[in-house]
Amino acid sequence: MRARRGYLSMSIALLAMAAGAAVPAPAAALEGETITGVVVDETGAPALGAQVLAVDAESGIGHGSASTGFRGAYTLRLPRAGTYKVRVYYRGRVQYAYQKSTIAEADVFTVPEGGSAVVNERLLTPGAIALQVTDKATGQPVNEVCAKVSGPSQAEKCGAENGAIELGGLGEGDYTATITSSDGLHVSTEITGLAVRLGETTRASAALEPAAAITTTVRDAVTKAPVSHACVIPLKLRFGSAKSYPCPHRSDAEGKVRIGELPADTFTLLVEPGGSYGIQWVGTSGGTGSQYAARRITTTLGQAVDIPPIELDPPATITGTITDRTTKEPIRHGNACASLLPPGPGSSGMGARCVDDNGIYEITGVGPYDWPVLFSDSGGRYAWTWSGNATDRQRARPVRPRVGSPATADMTLGPAGEITGAIREADGTPYQGYVYVRAFNARTGDLAAPEGFNTLGTYQLDGLNTASVKLEINTVGRSITWHRTAKDFEHATPVLGRAGRSVNVDLTVPPAP
Repeated sequence: MRARRGYLSMSIALLAMAAGAAVPAPAAALEGETITGVVVDETGAPALGAQVLAVDAESGIGHGSASTGFRGAYTLRLPRAGTYKVRVYYRGRVQYAYQKSTIAEADVFTVPEGGSAVVNERLLTPGAIALQVTDKATGQPVNEVCAKVSGPSQAEKCGAENGAIELGGLGEGDYTATITSSDGLHVSTEITGLAVRLGETTRASAALEPAAAITTTVRDAVTKAPVSHACVIPLKLRFGSAKSYPCPHRSDAEGKVRIGELPADTFTLLVEPGGSYGIQWVGTSGGTGSQYAARRITTTLGQAVDIPPIELDPPATITGTITDRTTKEPIRHGNACASLLPPGPGSSGMGARCVDDNGIYEITGVGPYDWPVLFSDSGGRYAWTWSGNATDRQRARPVRPRVGSPATADMTLGPAGEITGAIREADGTPYQGYVYVRAFNARTGDLAAPEGFNTLGTYQLDGLNTASVKLEINTVGRSITWHRTAKDFEHATPVLGRAGRSVNVDLTVPPAP
């Protein structure tokens, strides 16, 4: 057995020298106990930056970590004489001398007192993951994809050939593959639990759901110059709230943007360009402040719809004071906010600004168009109200700022209404788990109040104005349902909220899976 090890060691040393790597100086030139050697990759080239560690063969404790230099050489200084195993880590790949995948299989090297052992190692061929990507509807190969694998090491590649894409250079272990559509015409997917072994190729297949896309160009309305980094958000007329960060769709250096992975539906586009331009809904000819006046884009699965360029205008400002109807005093210290769109879970509402110590708010970066403005508070003390004292966005009186001339929109907020009640299982017993209850305006689908939270079989929703709302019941660990046991917003039973008053509505959670 030792003769075989010596022969393999000599062979590896010769391979390293053939690749220009120098074998370390004899142990006599070094002080104390050491392990020296050269690490080459699977091609025989020096493995620059490989991490080498001596592991005590008896205790399993690591000693003498070192990195290989340009010629692949390393020196491990040890605390004492003894028996050791040698571990090599390189670009996410781990192995043990000589060419073993696990420490249990590793060879044992004896280092005498004051002496040295020479351990040269050639890296095993890395593993790979080969993916076959098809369209779930047609079964045809999909080539416009990017794949990324993450685990002990990482790799990324775009473009498949006849649906096949392979990612190599992987260390041994379990991986997750994420497959995304580069043209936006398929829905991204993830494959977990891909076991990779050194020197082997792990194969997997993915059938992607077809999707739709919208393509356009963002540019300056006057100069027609392209505008980069503008965030373009596709939203249905009923969406609840808008959250732009992290923004998944931004224009590139040429102003081009592709909004992909969309279902077949009708969308409007909201643009938050930042910088020298104002927020806008994309209208049929220029920007608009009303989603209901925005261009409506119908998408078809497997197709990209190209629309005329989006033209951006300079920003303007909306400002004003928010006061308490009861006290007649300004609401101060951030306790009320104004926004262009309704807030939502994880979002304060597009363009949201809260009052300062004098009760004044200022929304900047607004396109110079007619905008509805929502006045709200996160605590639910006041009834959420739209500009013109409207109870929903469709009825709001628009506010029009002009470039260089801010628009003033003051608001007085009155006491909020509330909806309270019991939360029960289908058999009538109190539900004791976690539940989030959200109220959406029955006309617009906009979030109409801060979300309510339950842990003790009851709930409370505050911040309501006098308007019909539909209640979403989000039960942790169960499916989302709507009052009364409806599957979606369209089929939910409306409830009339009353500003300044309490309404009782009991809710039923969906059955456990």
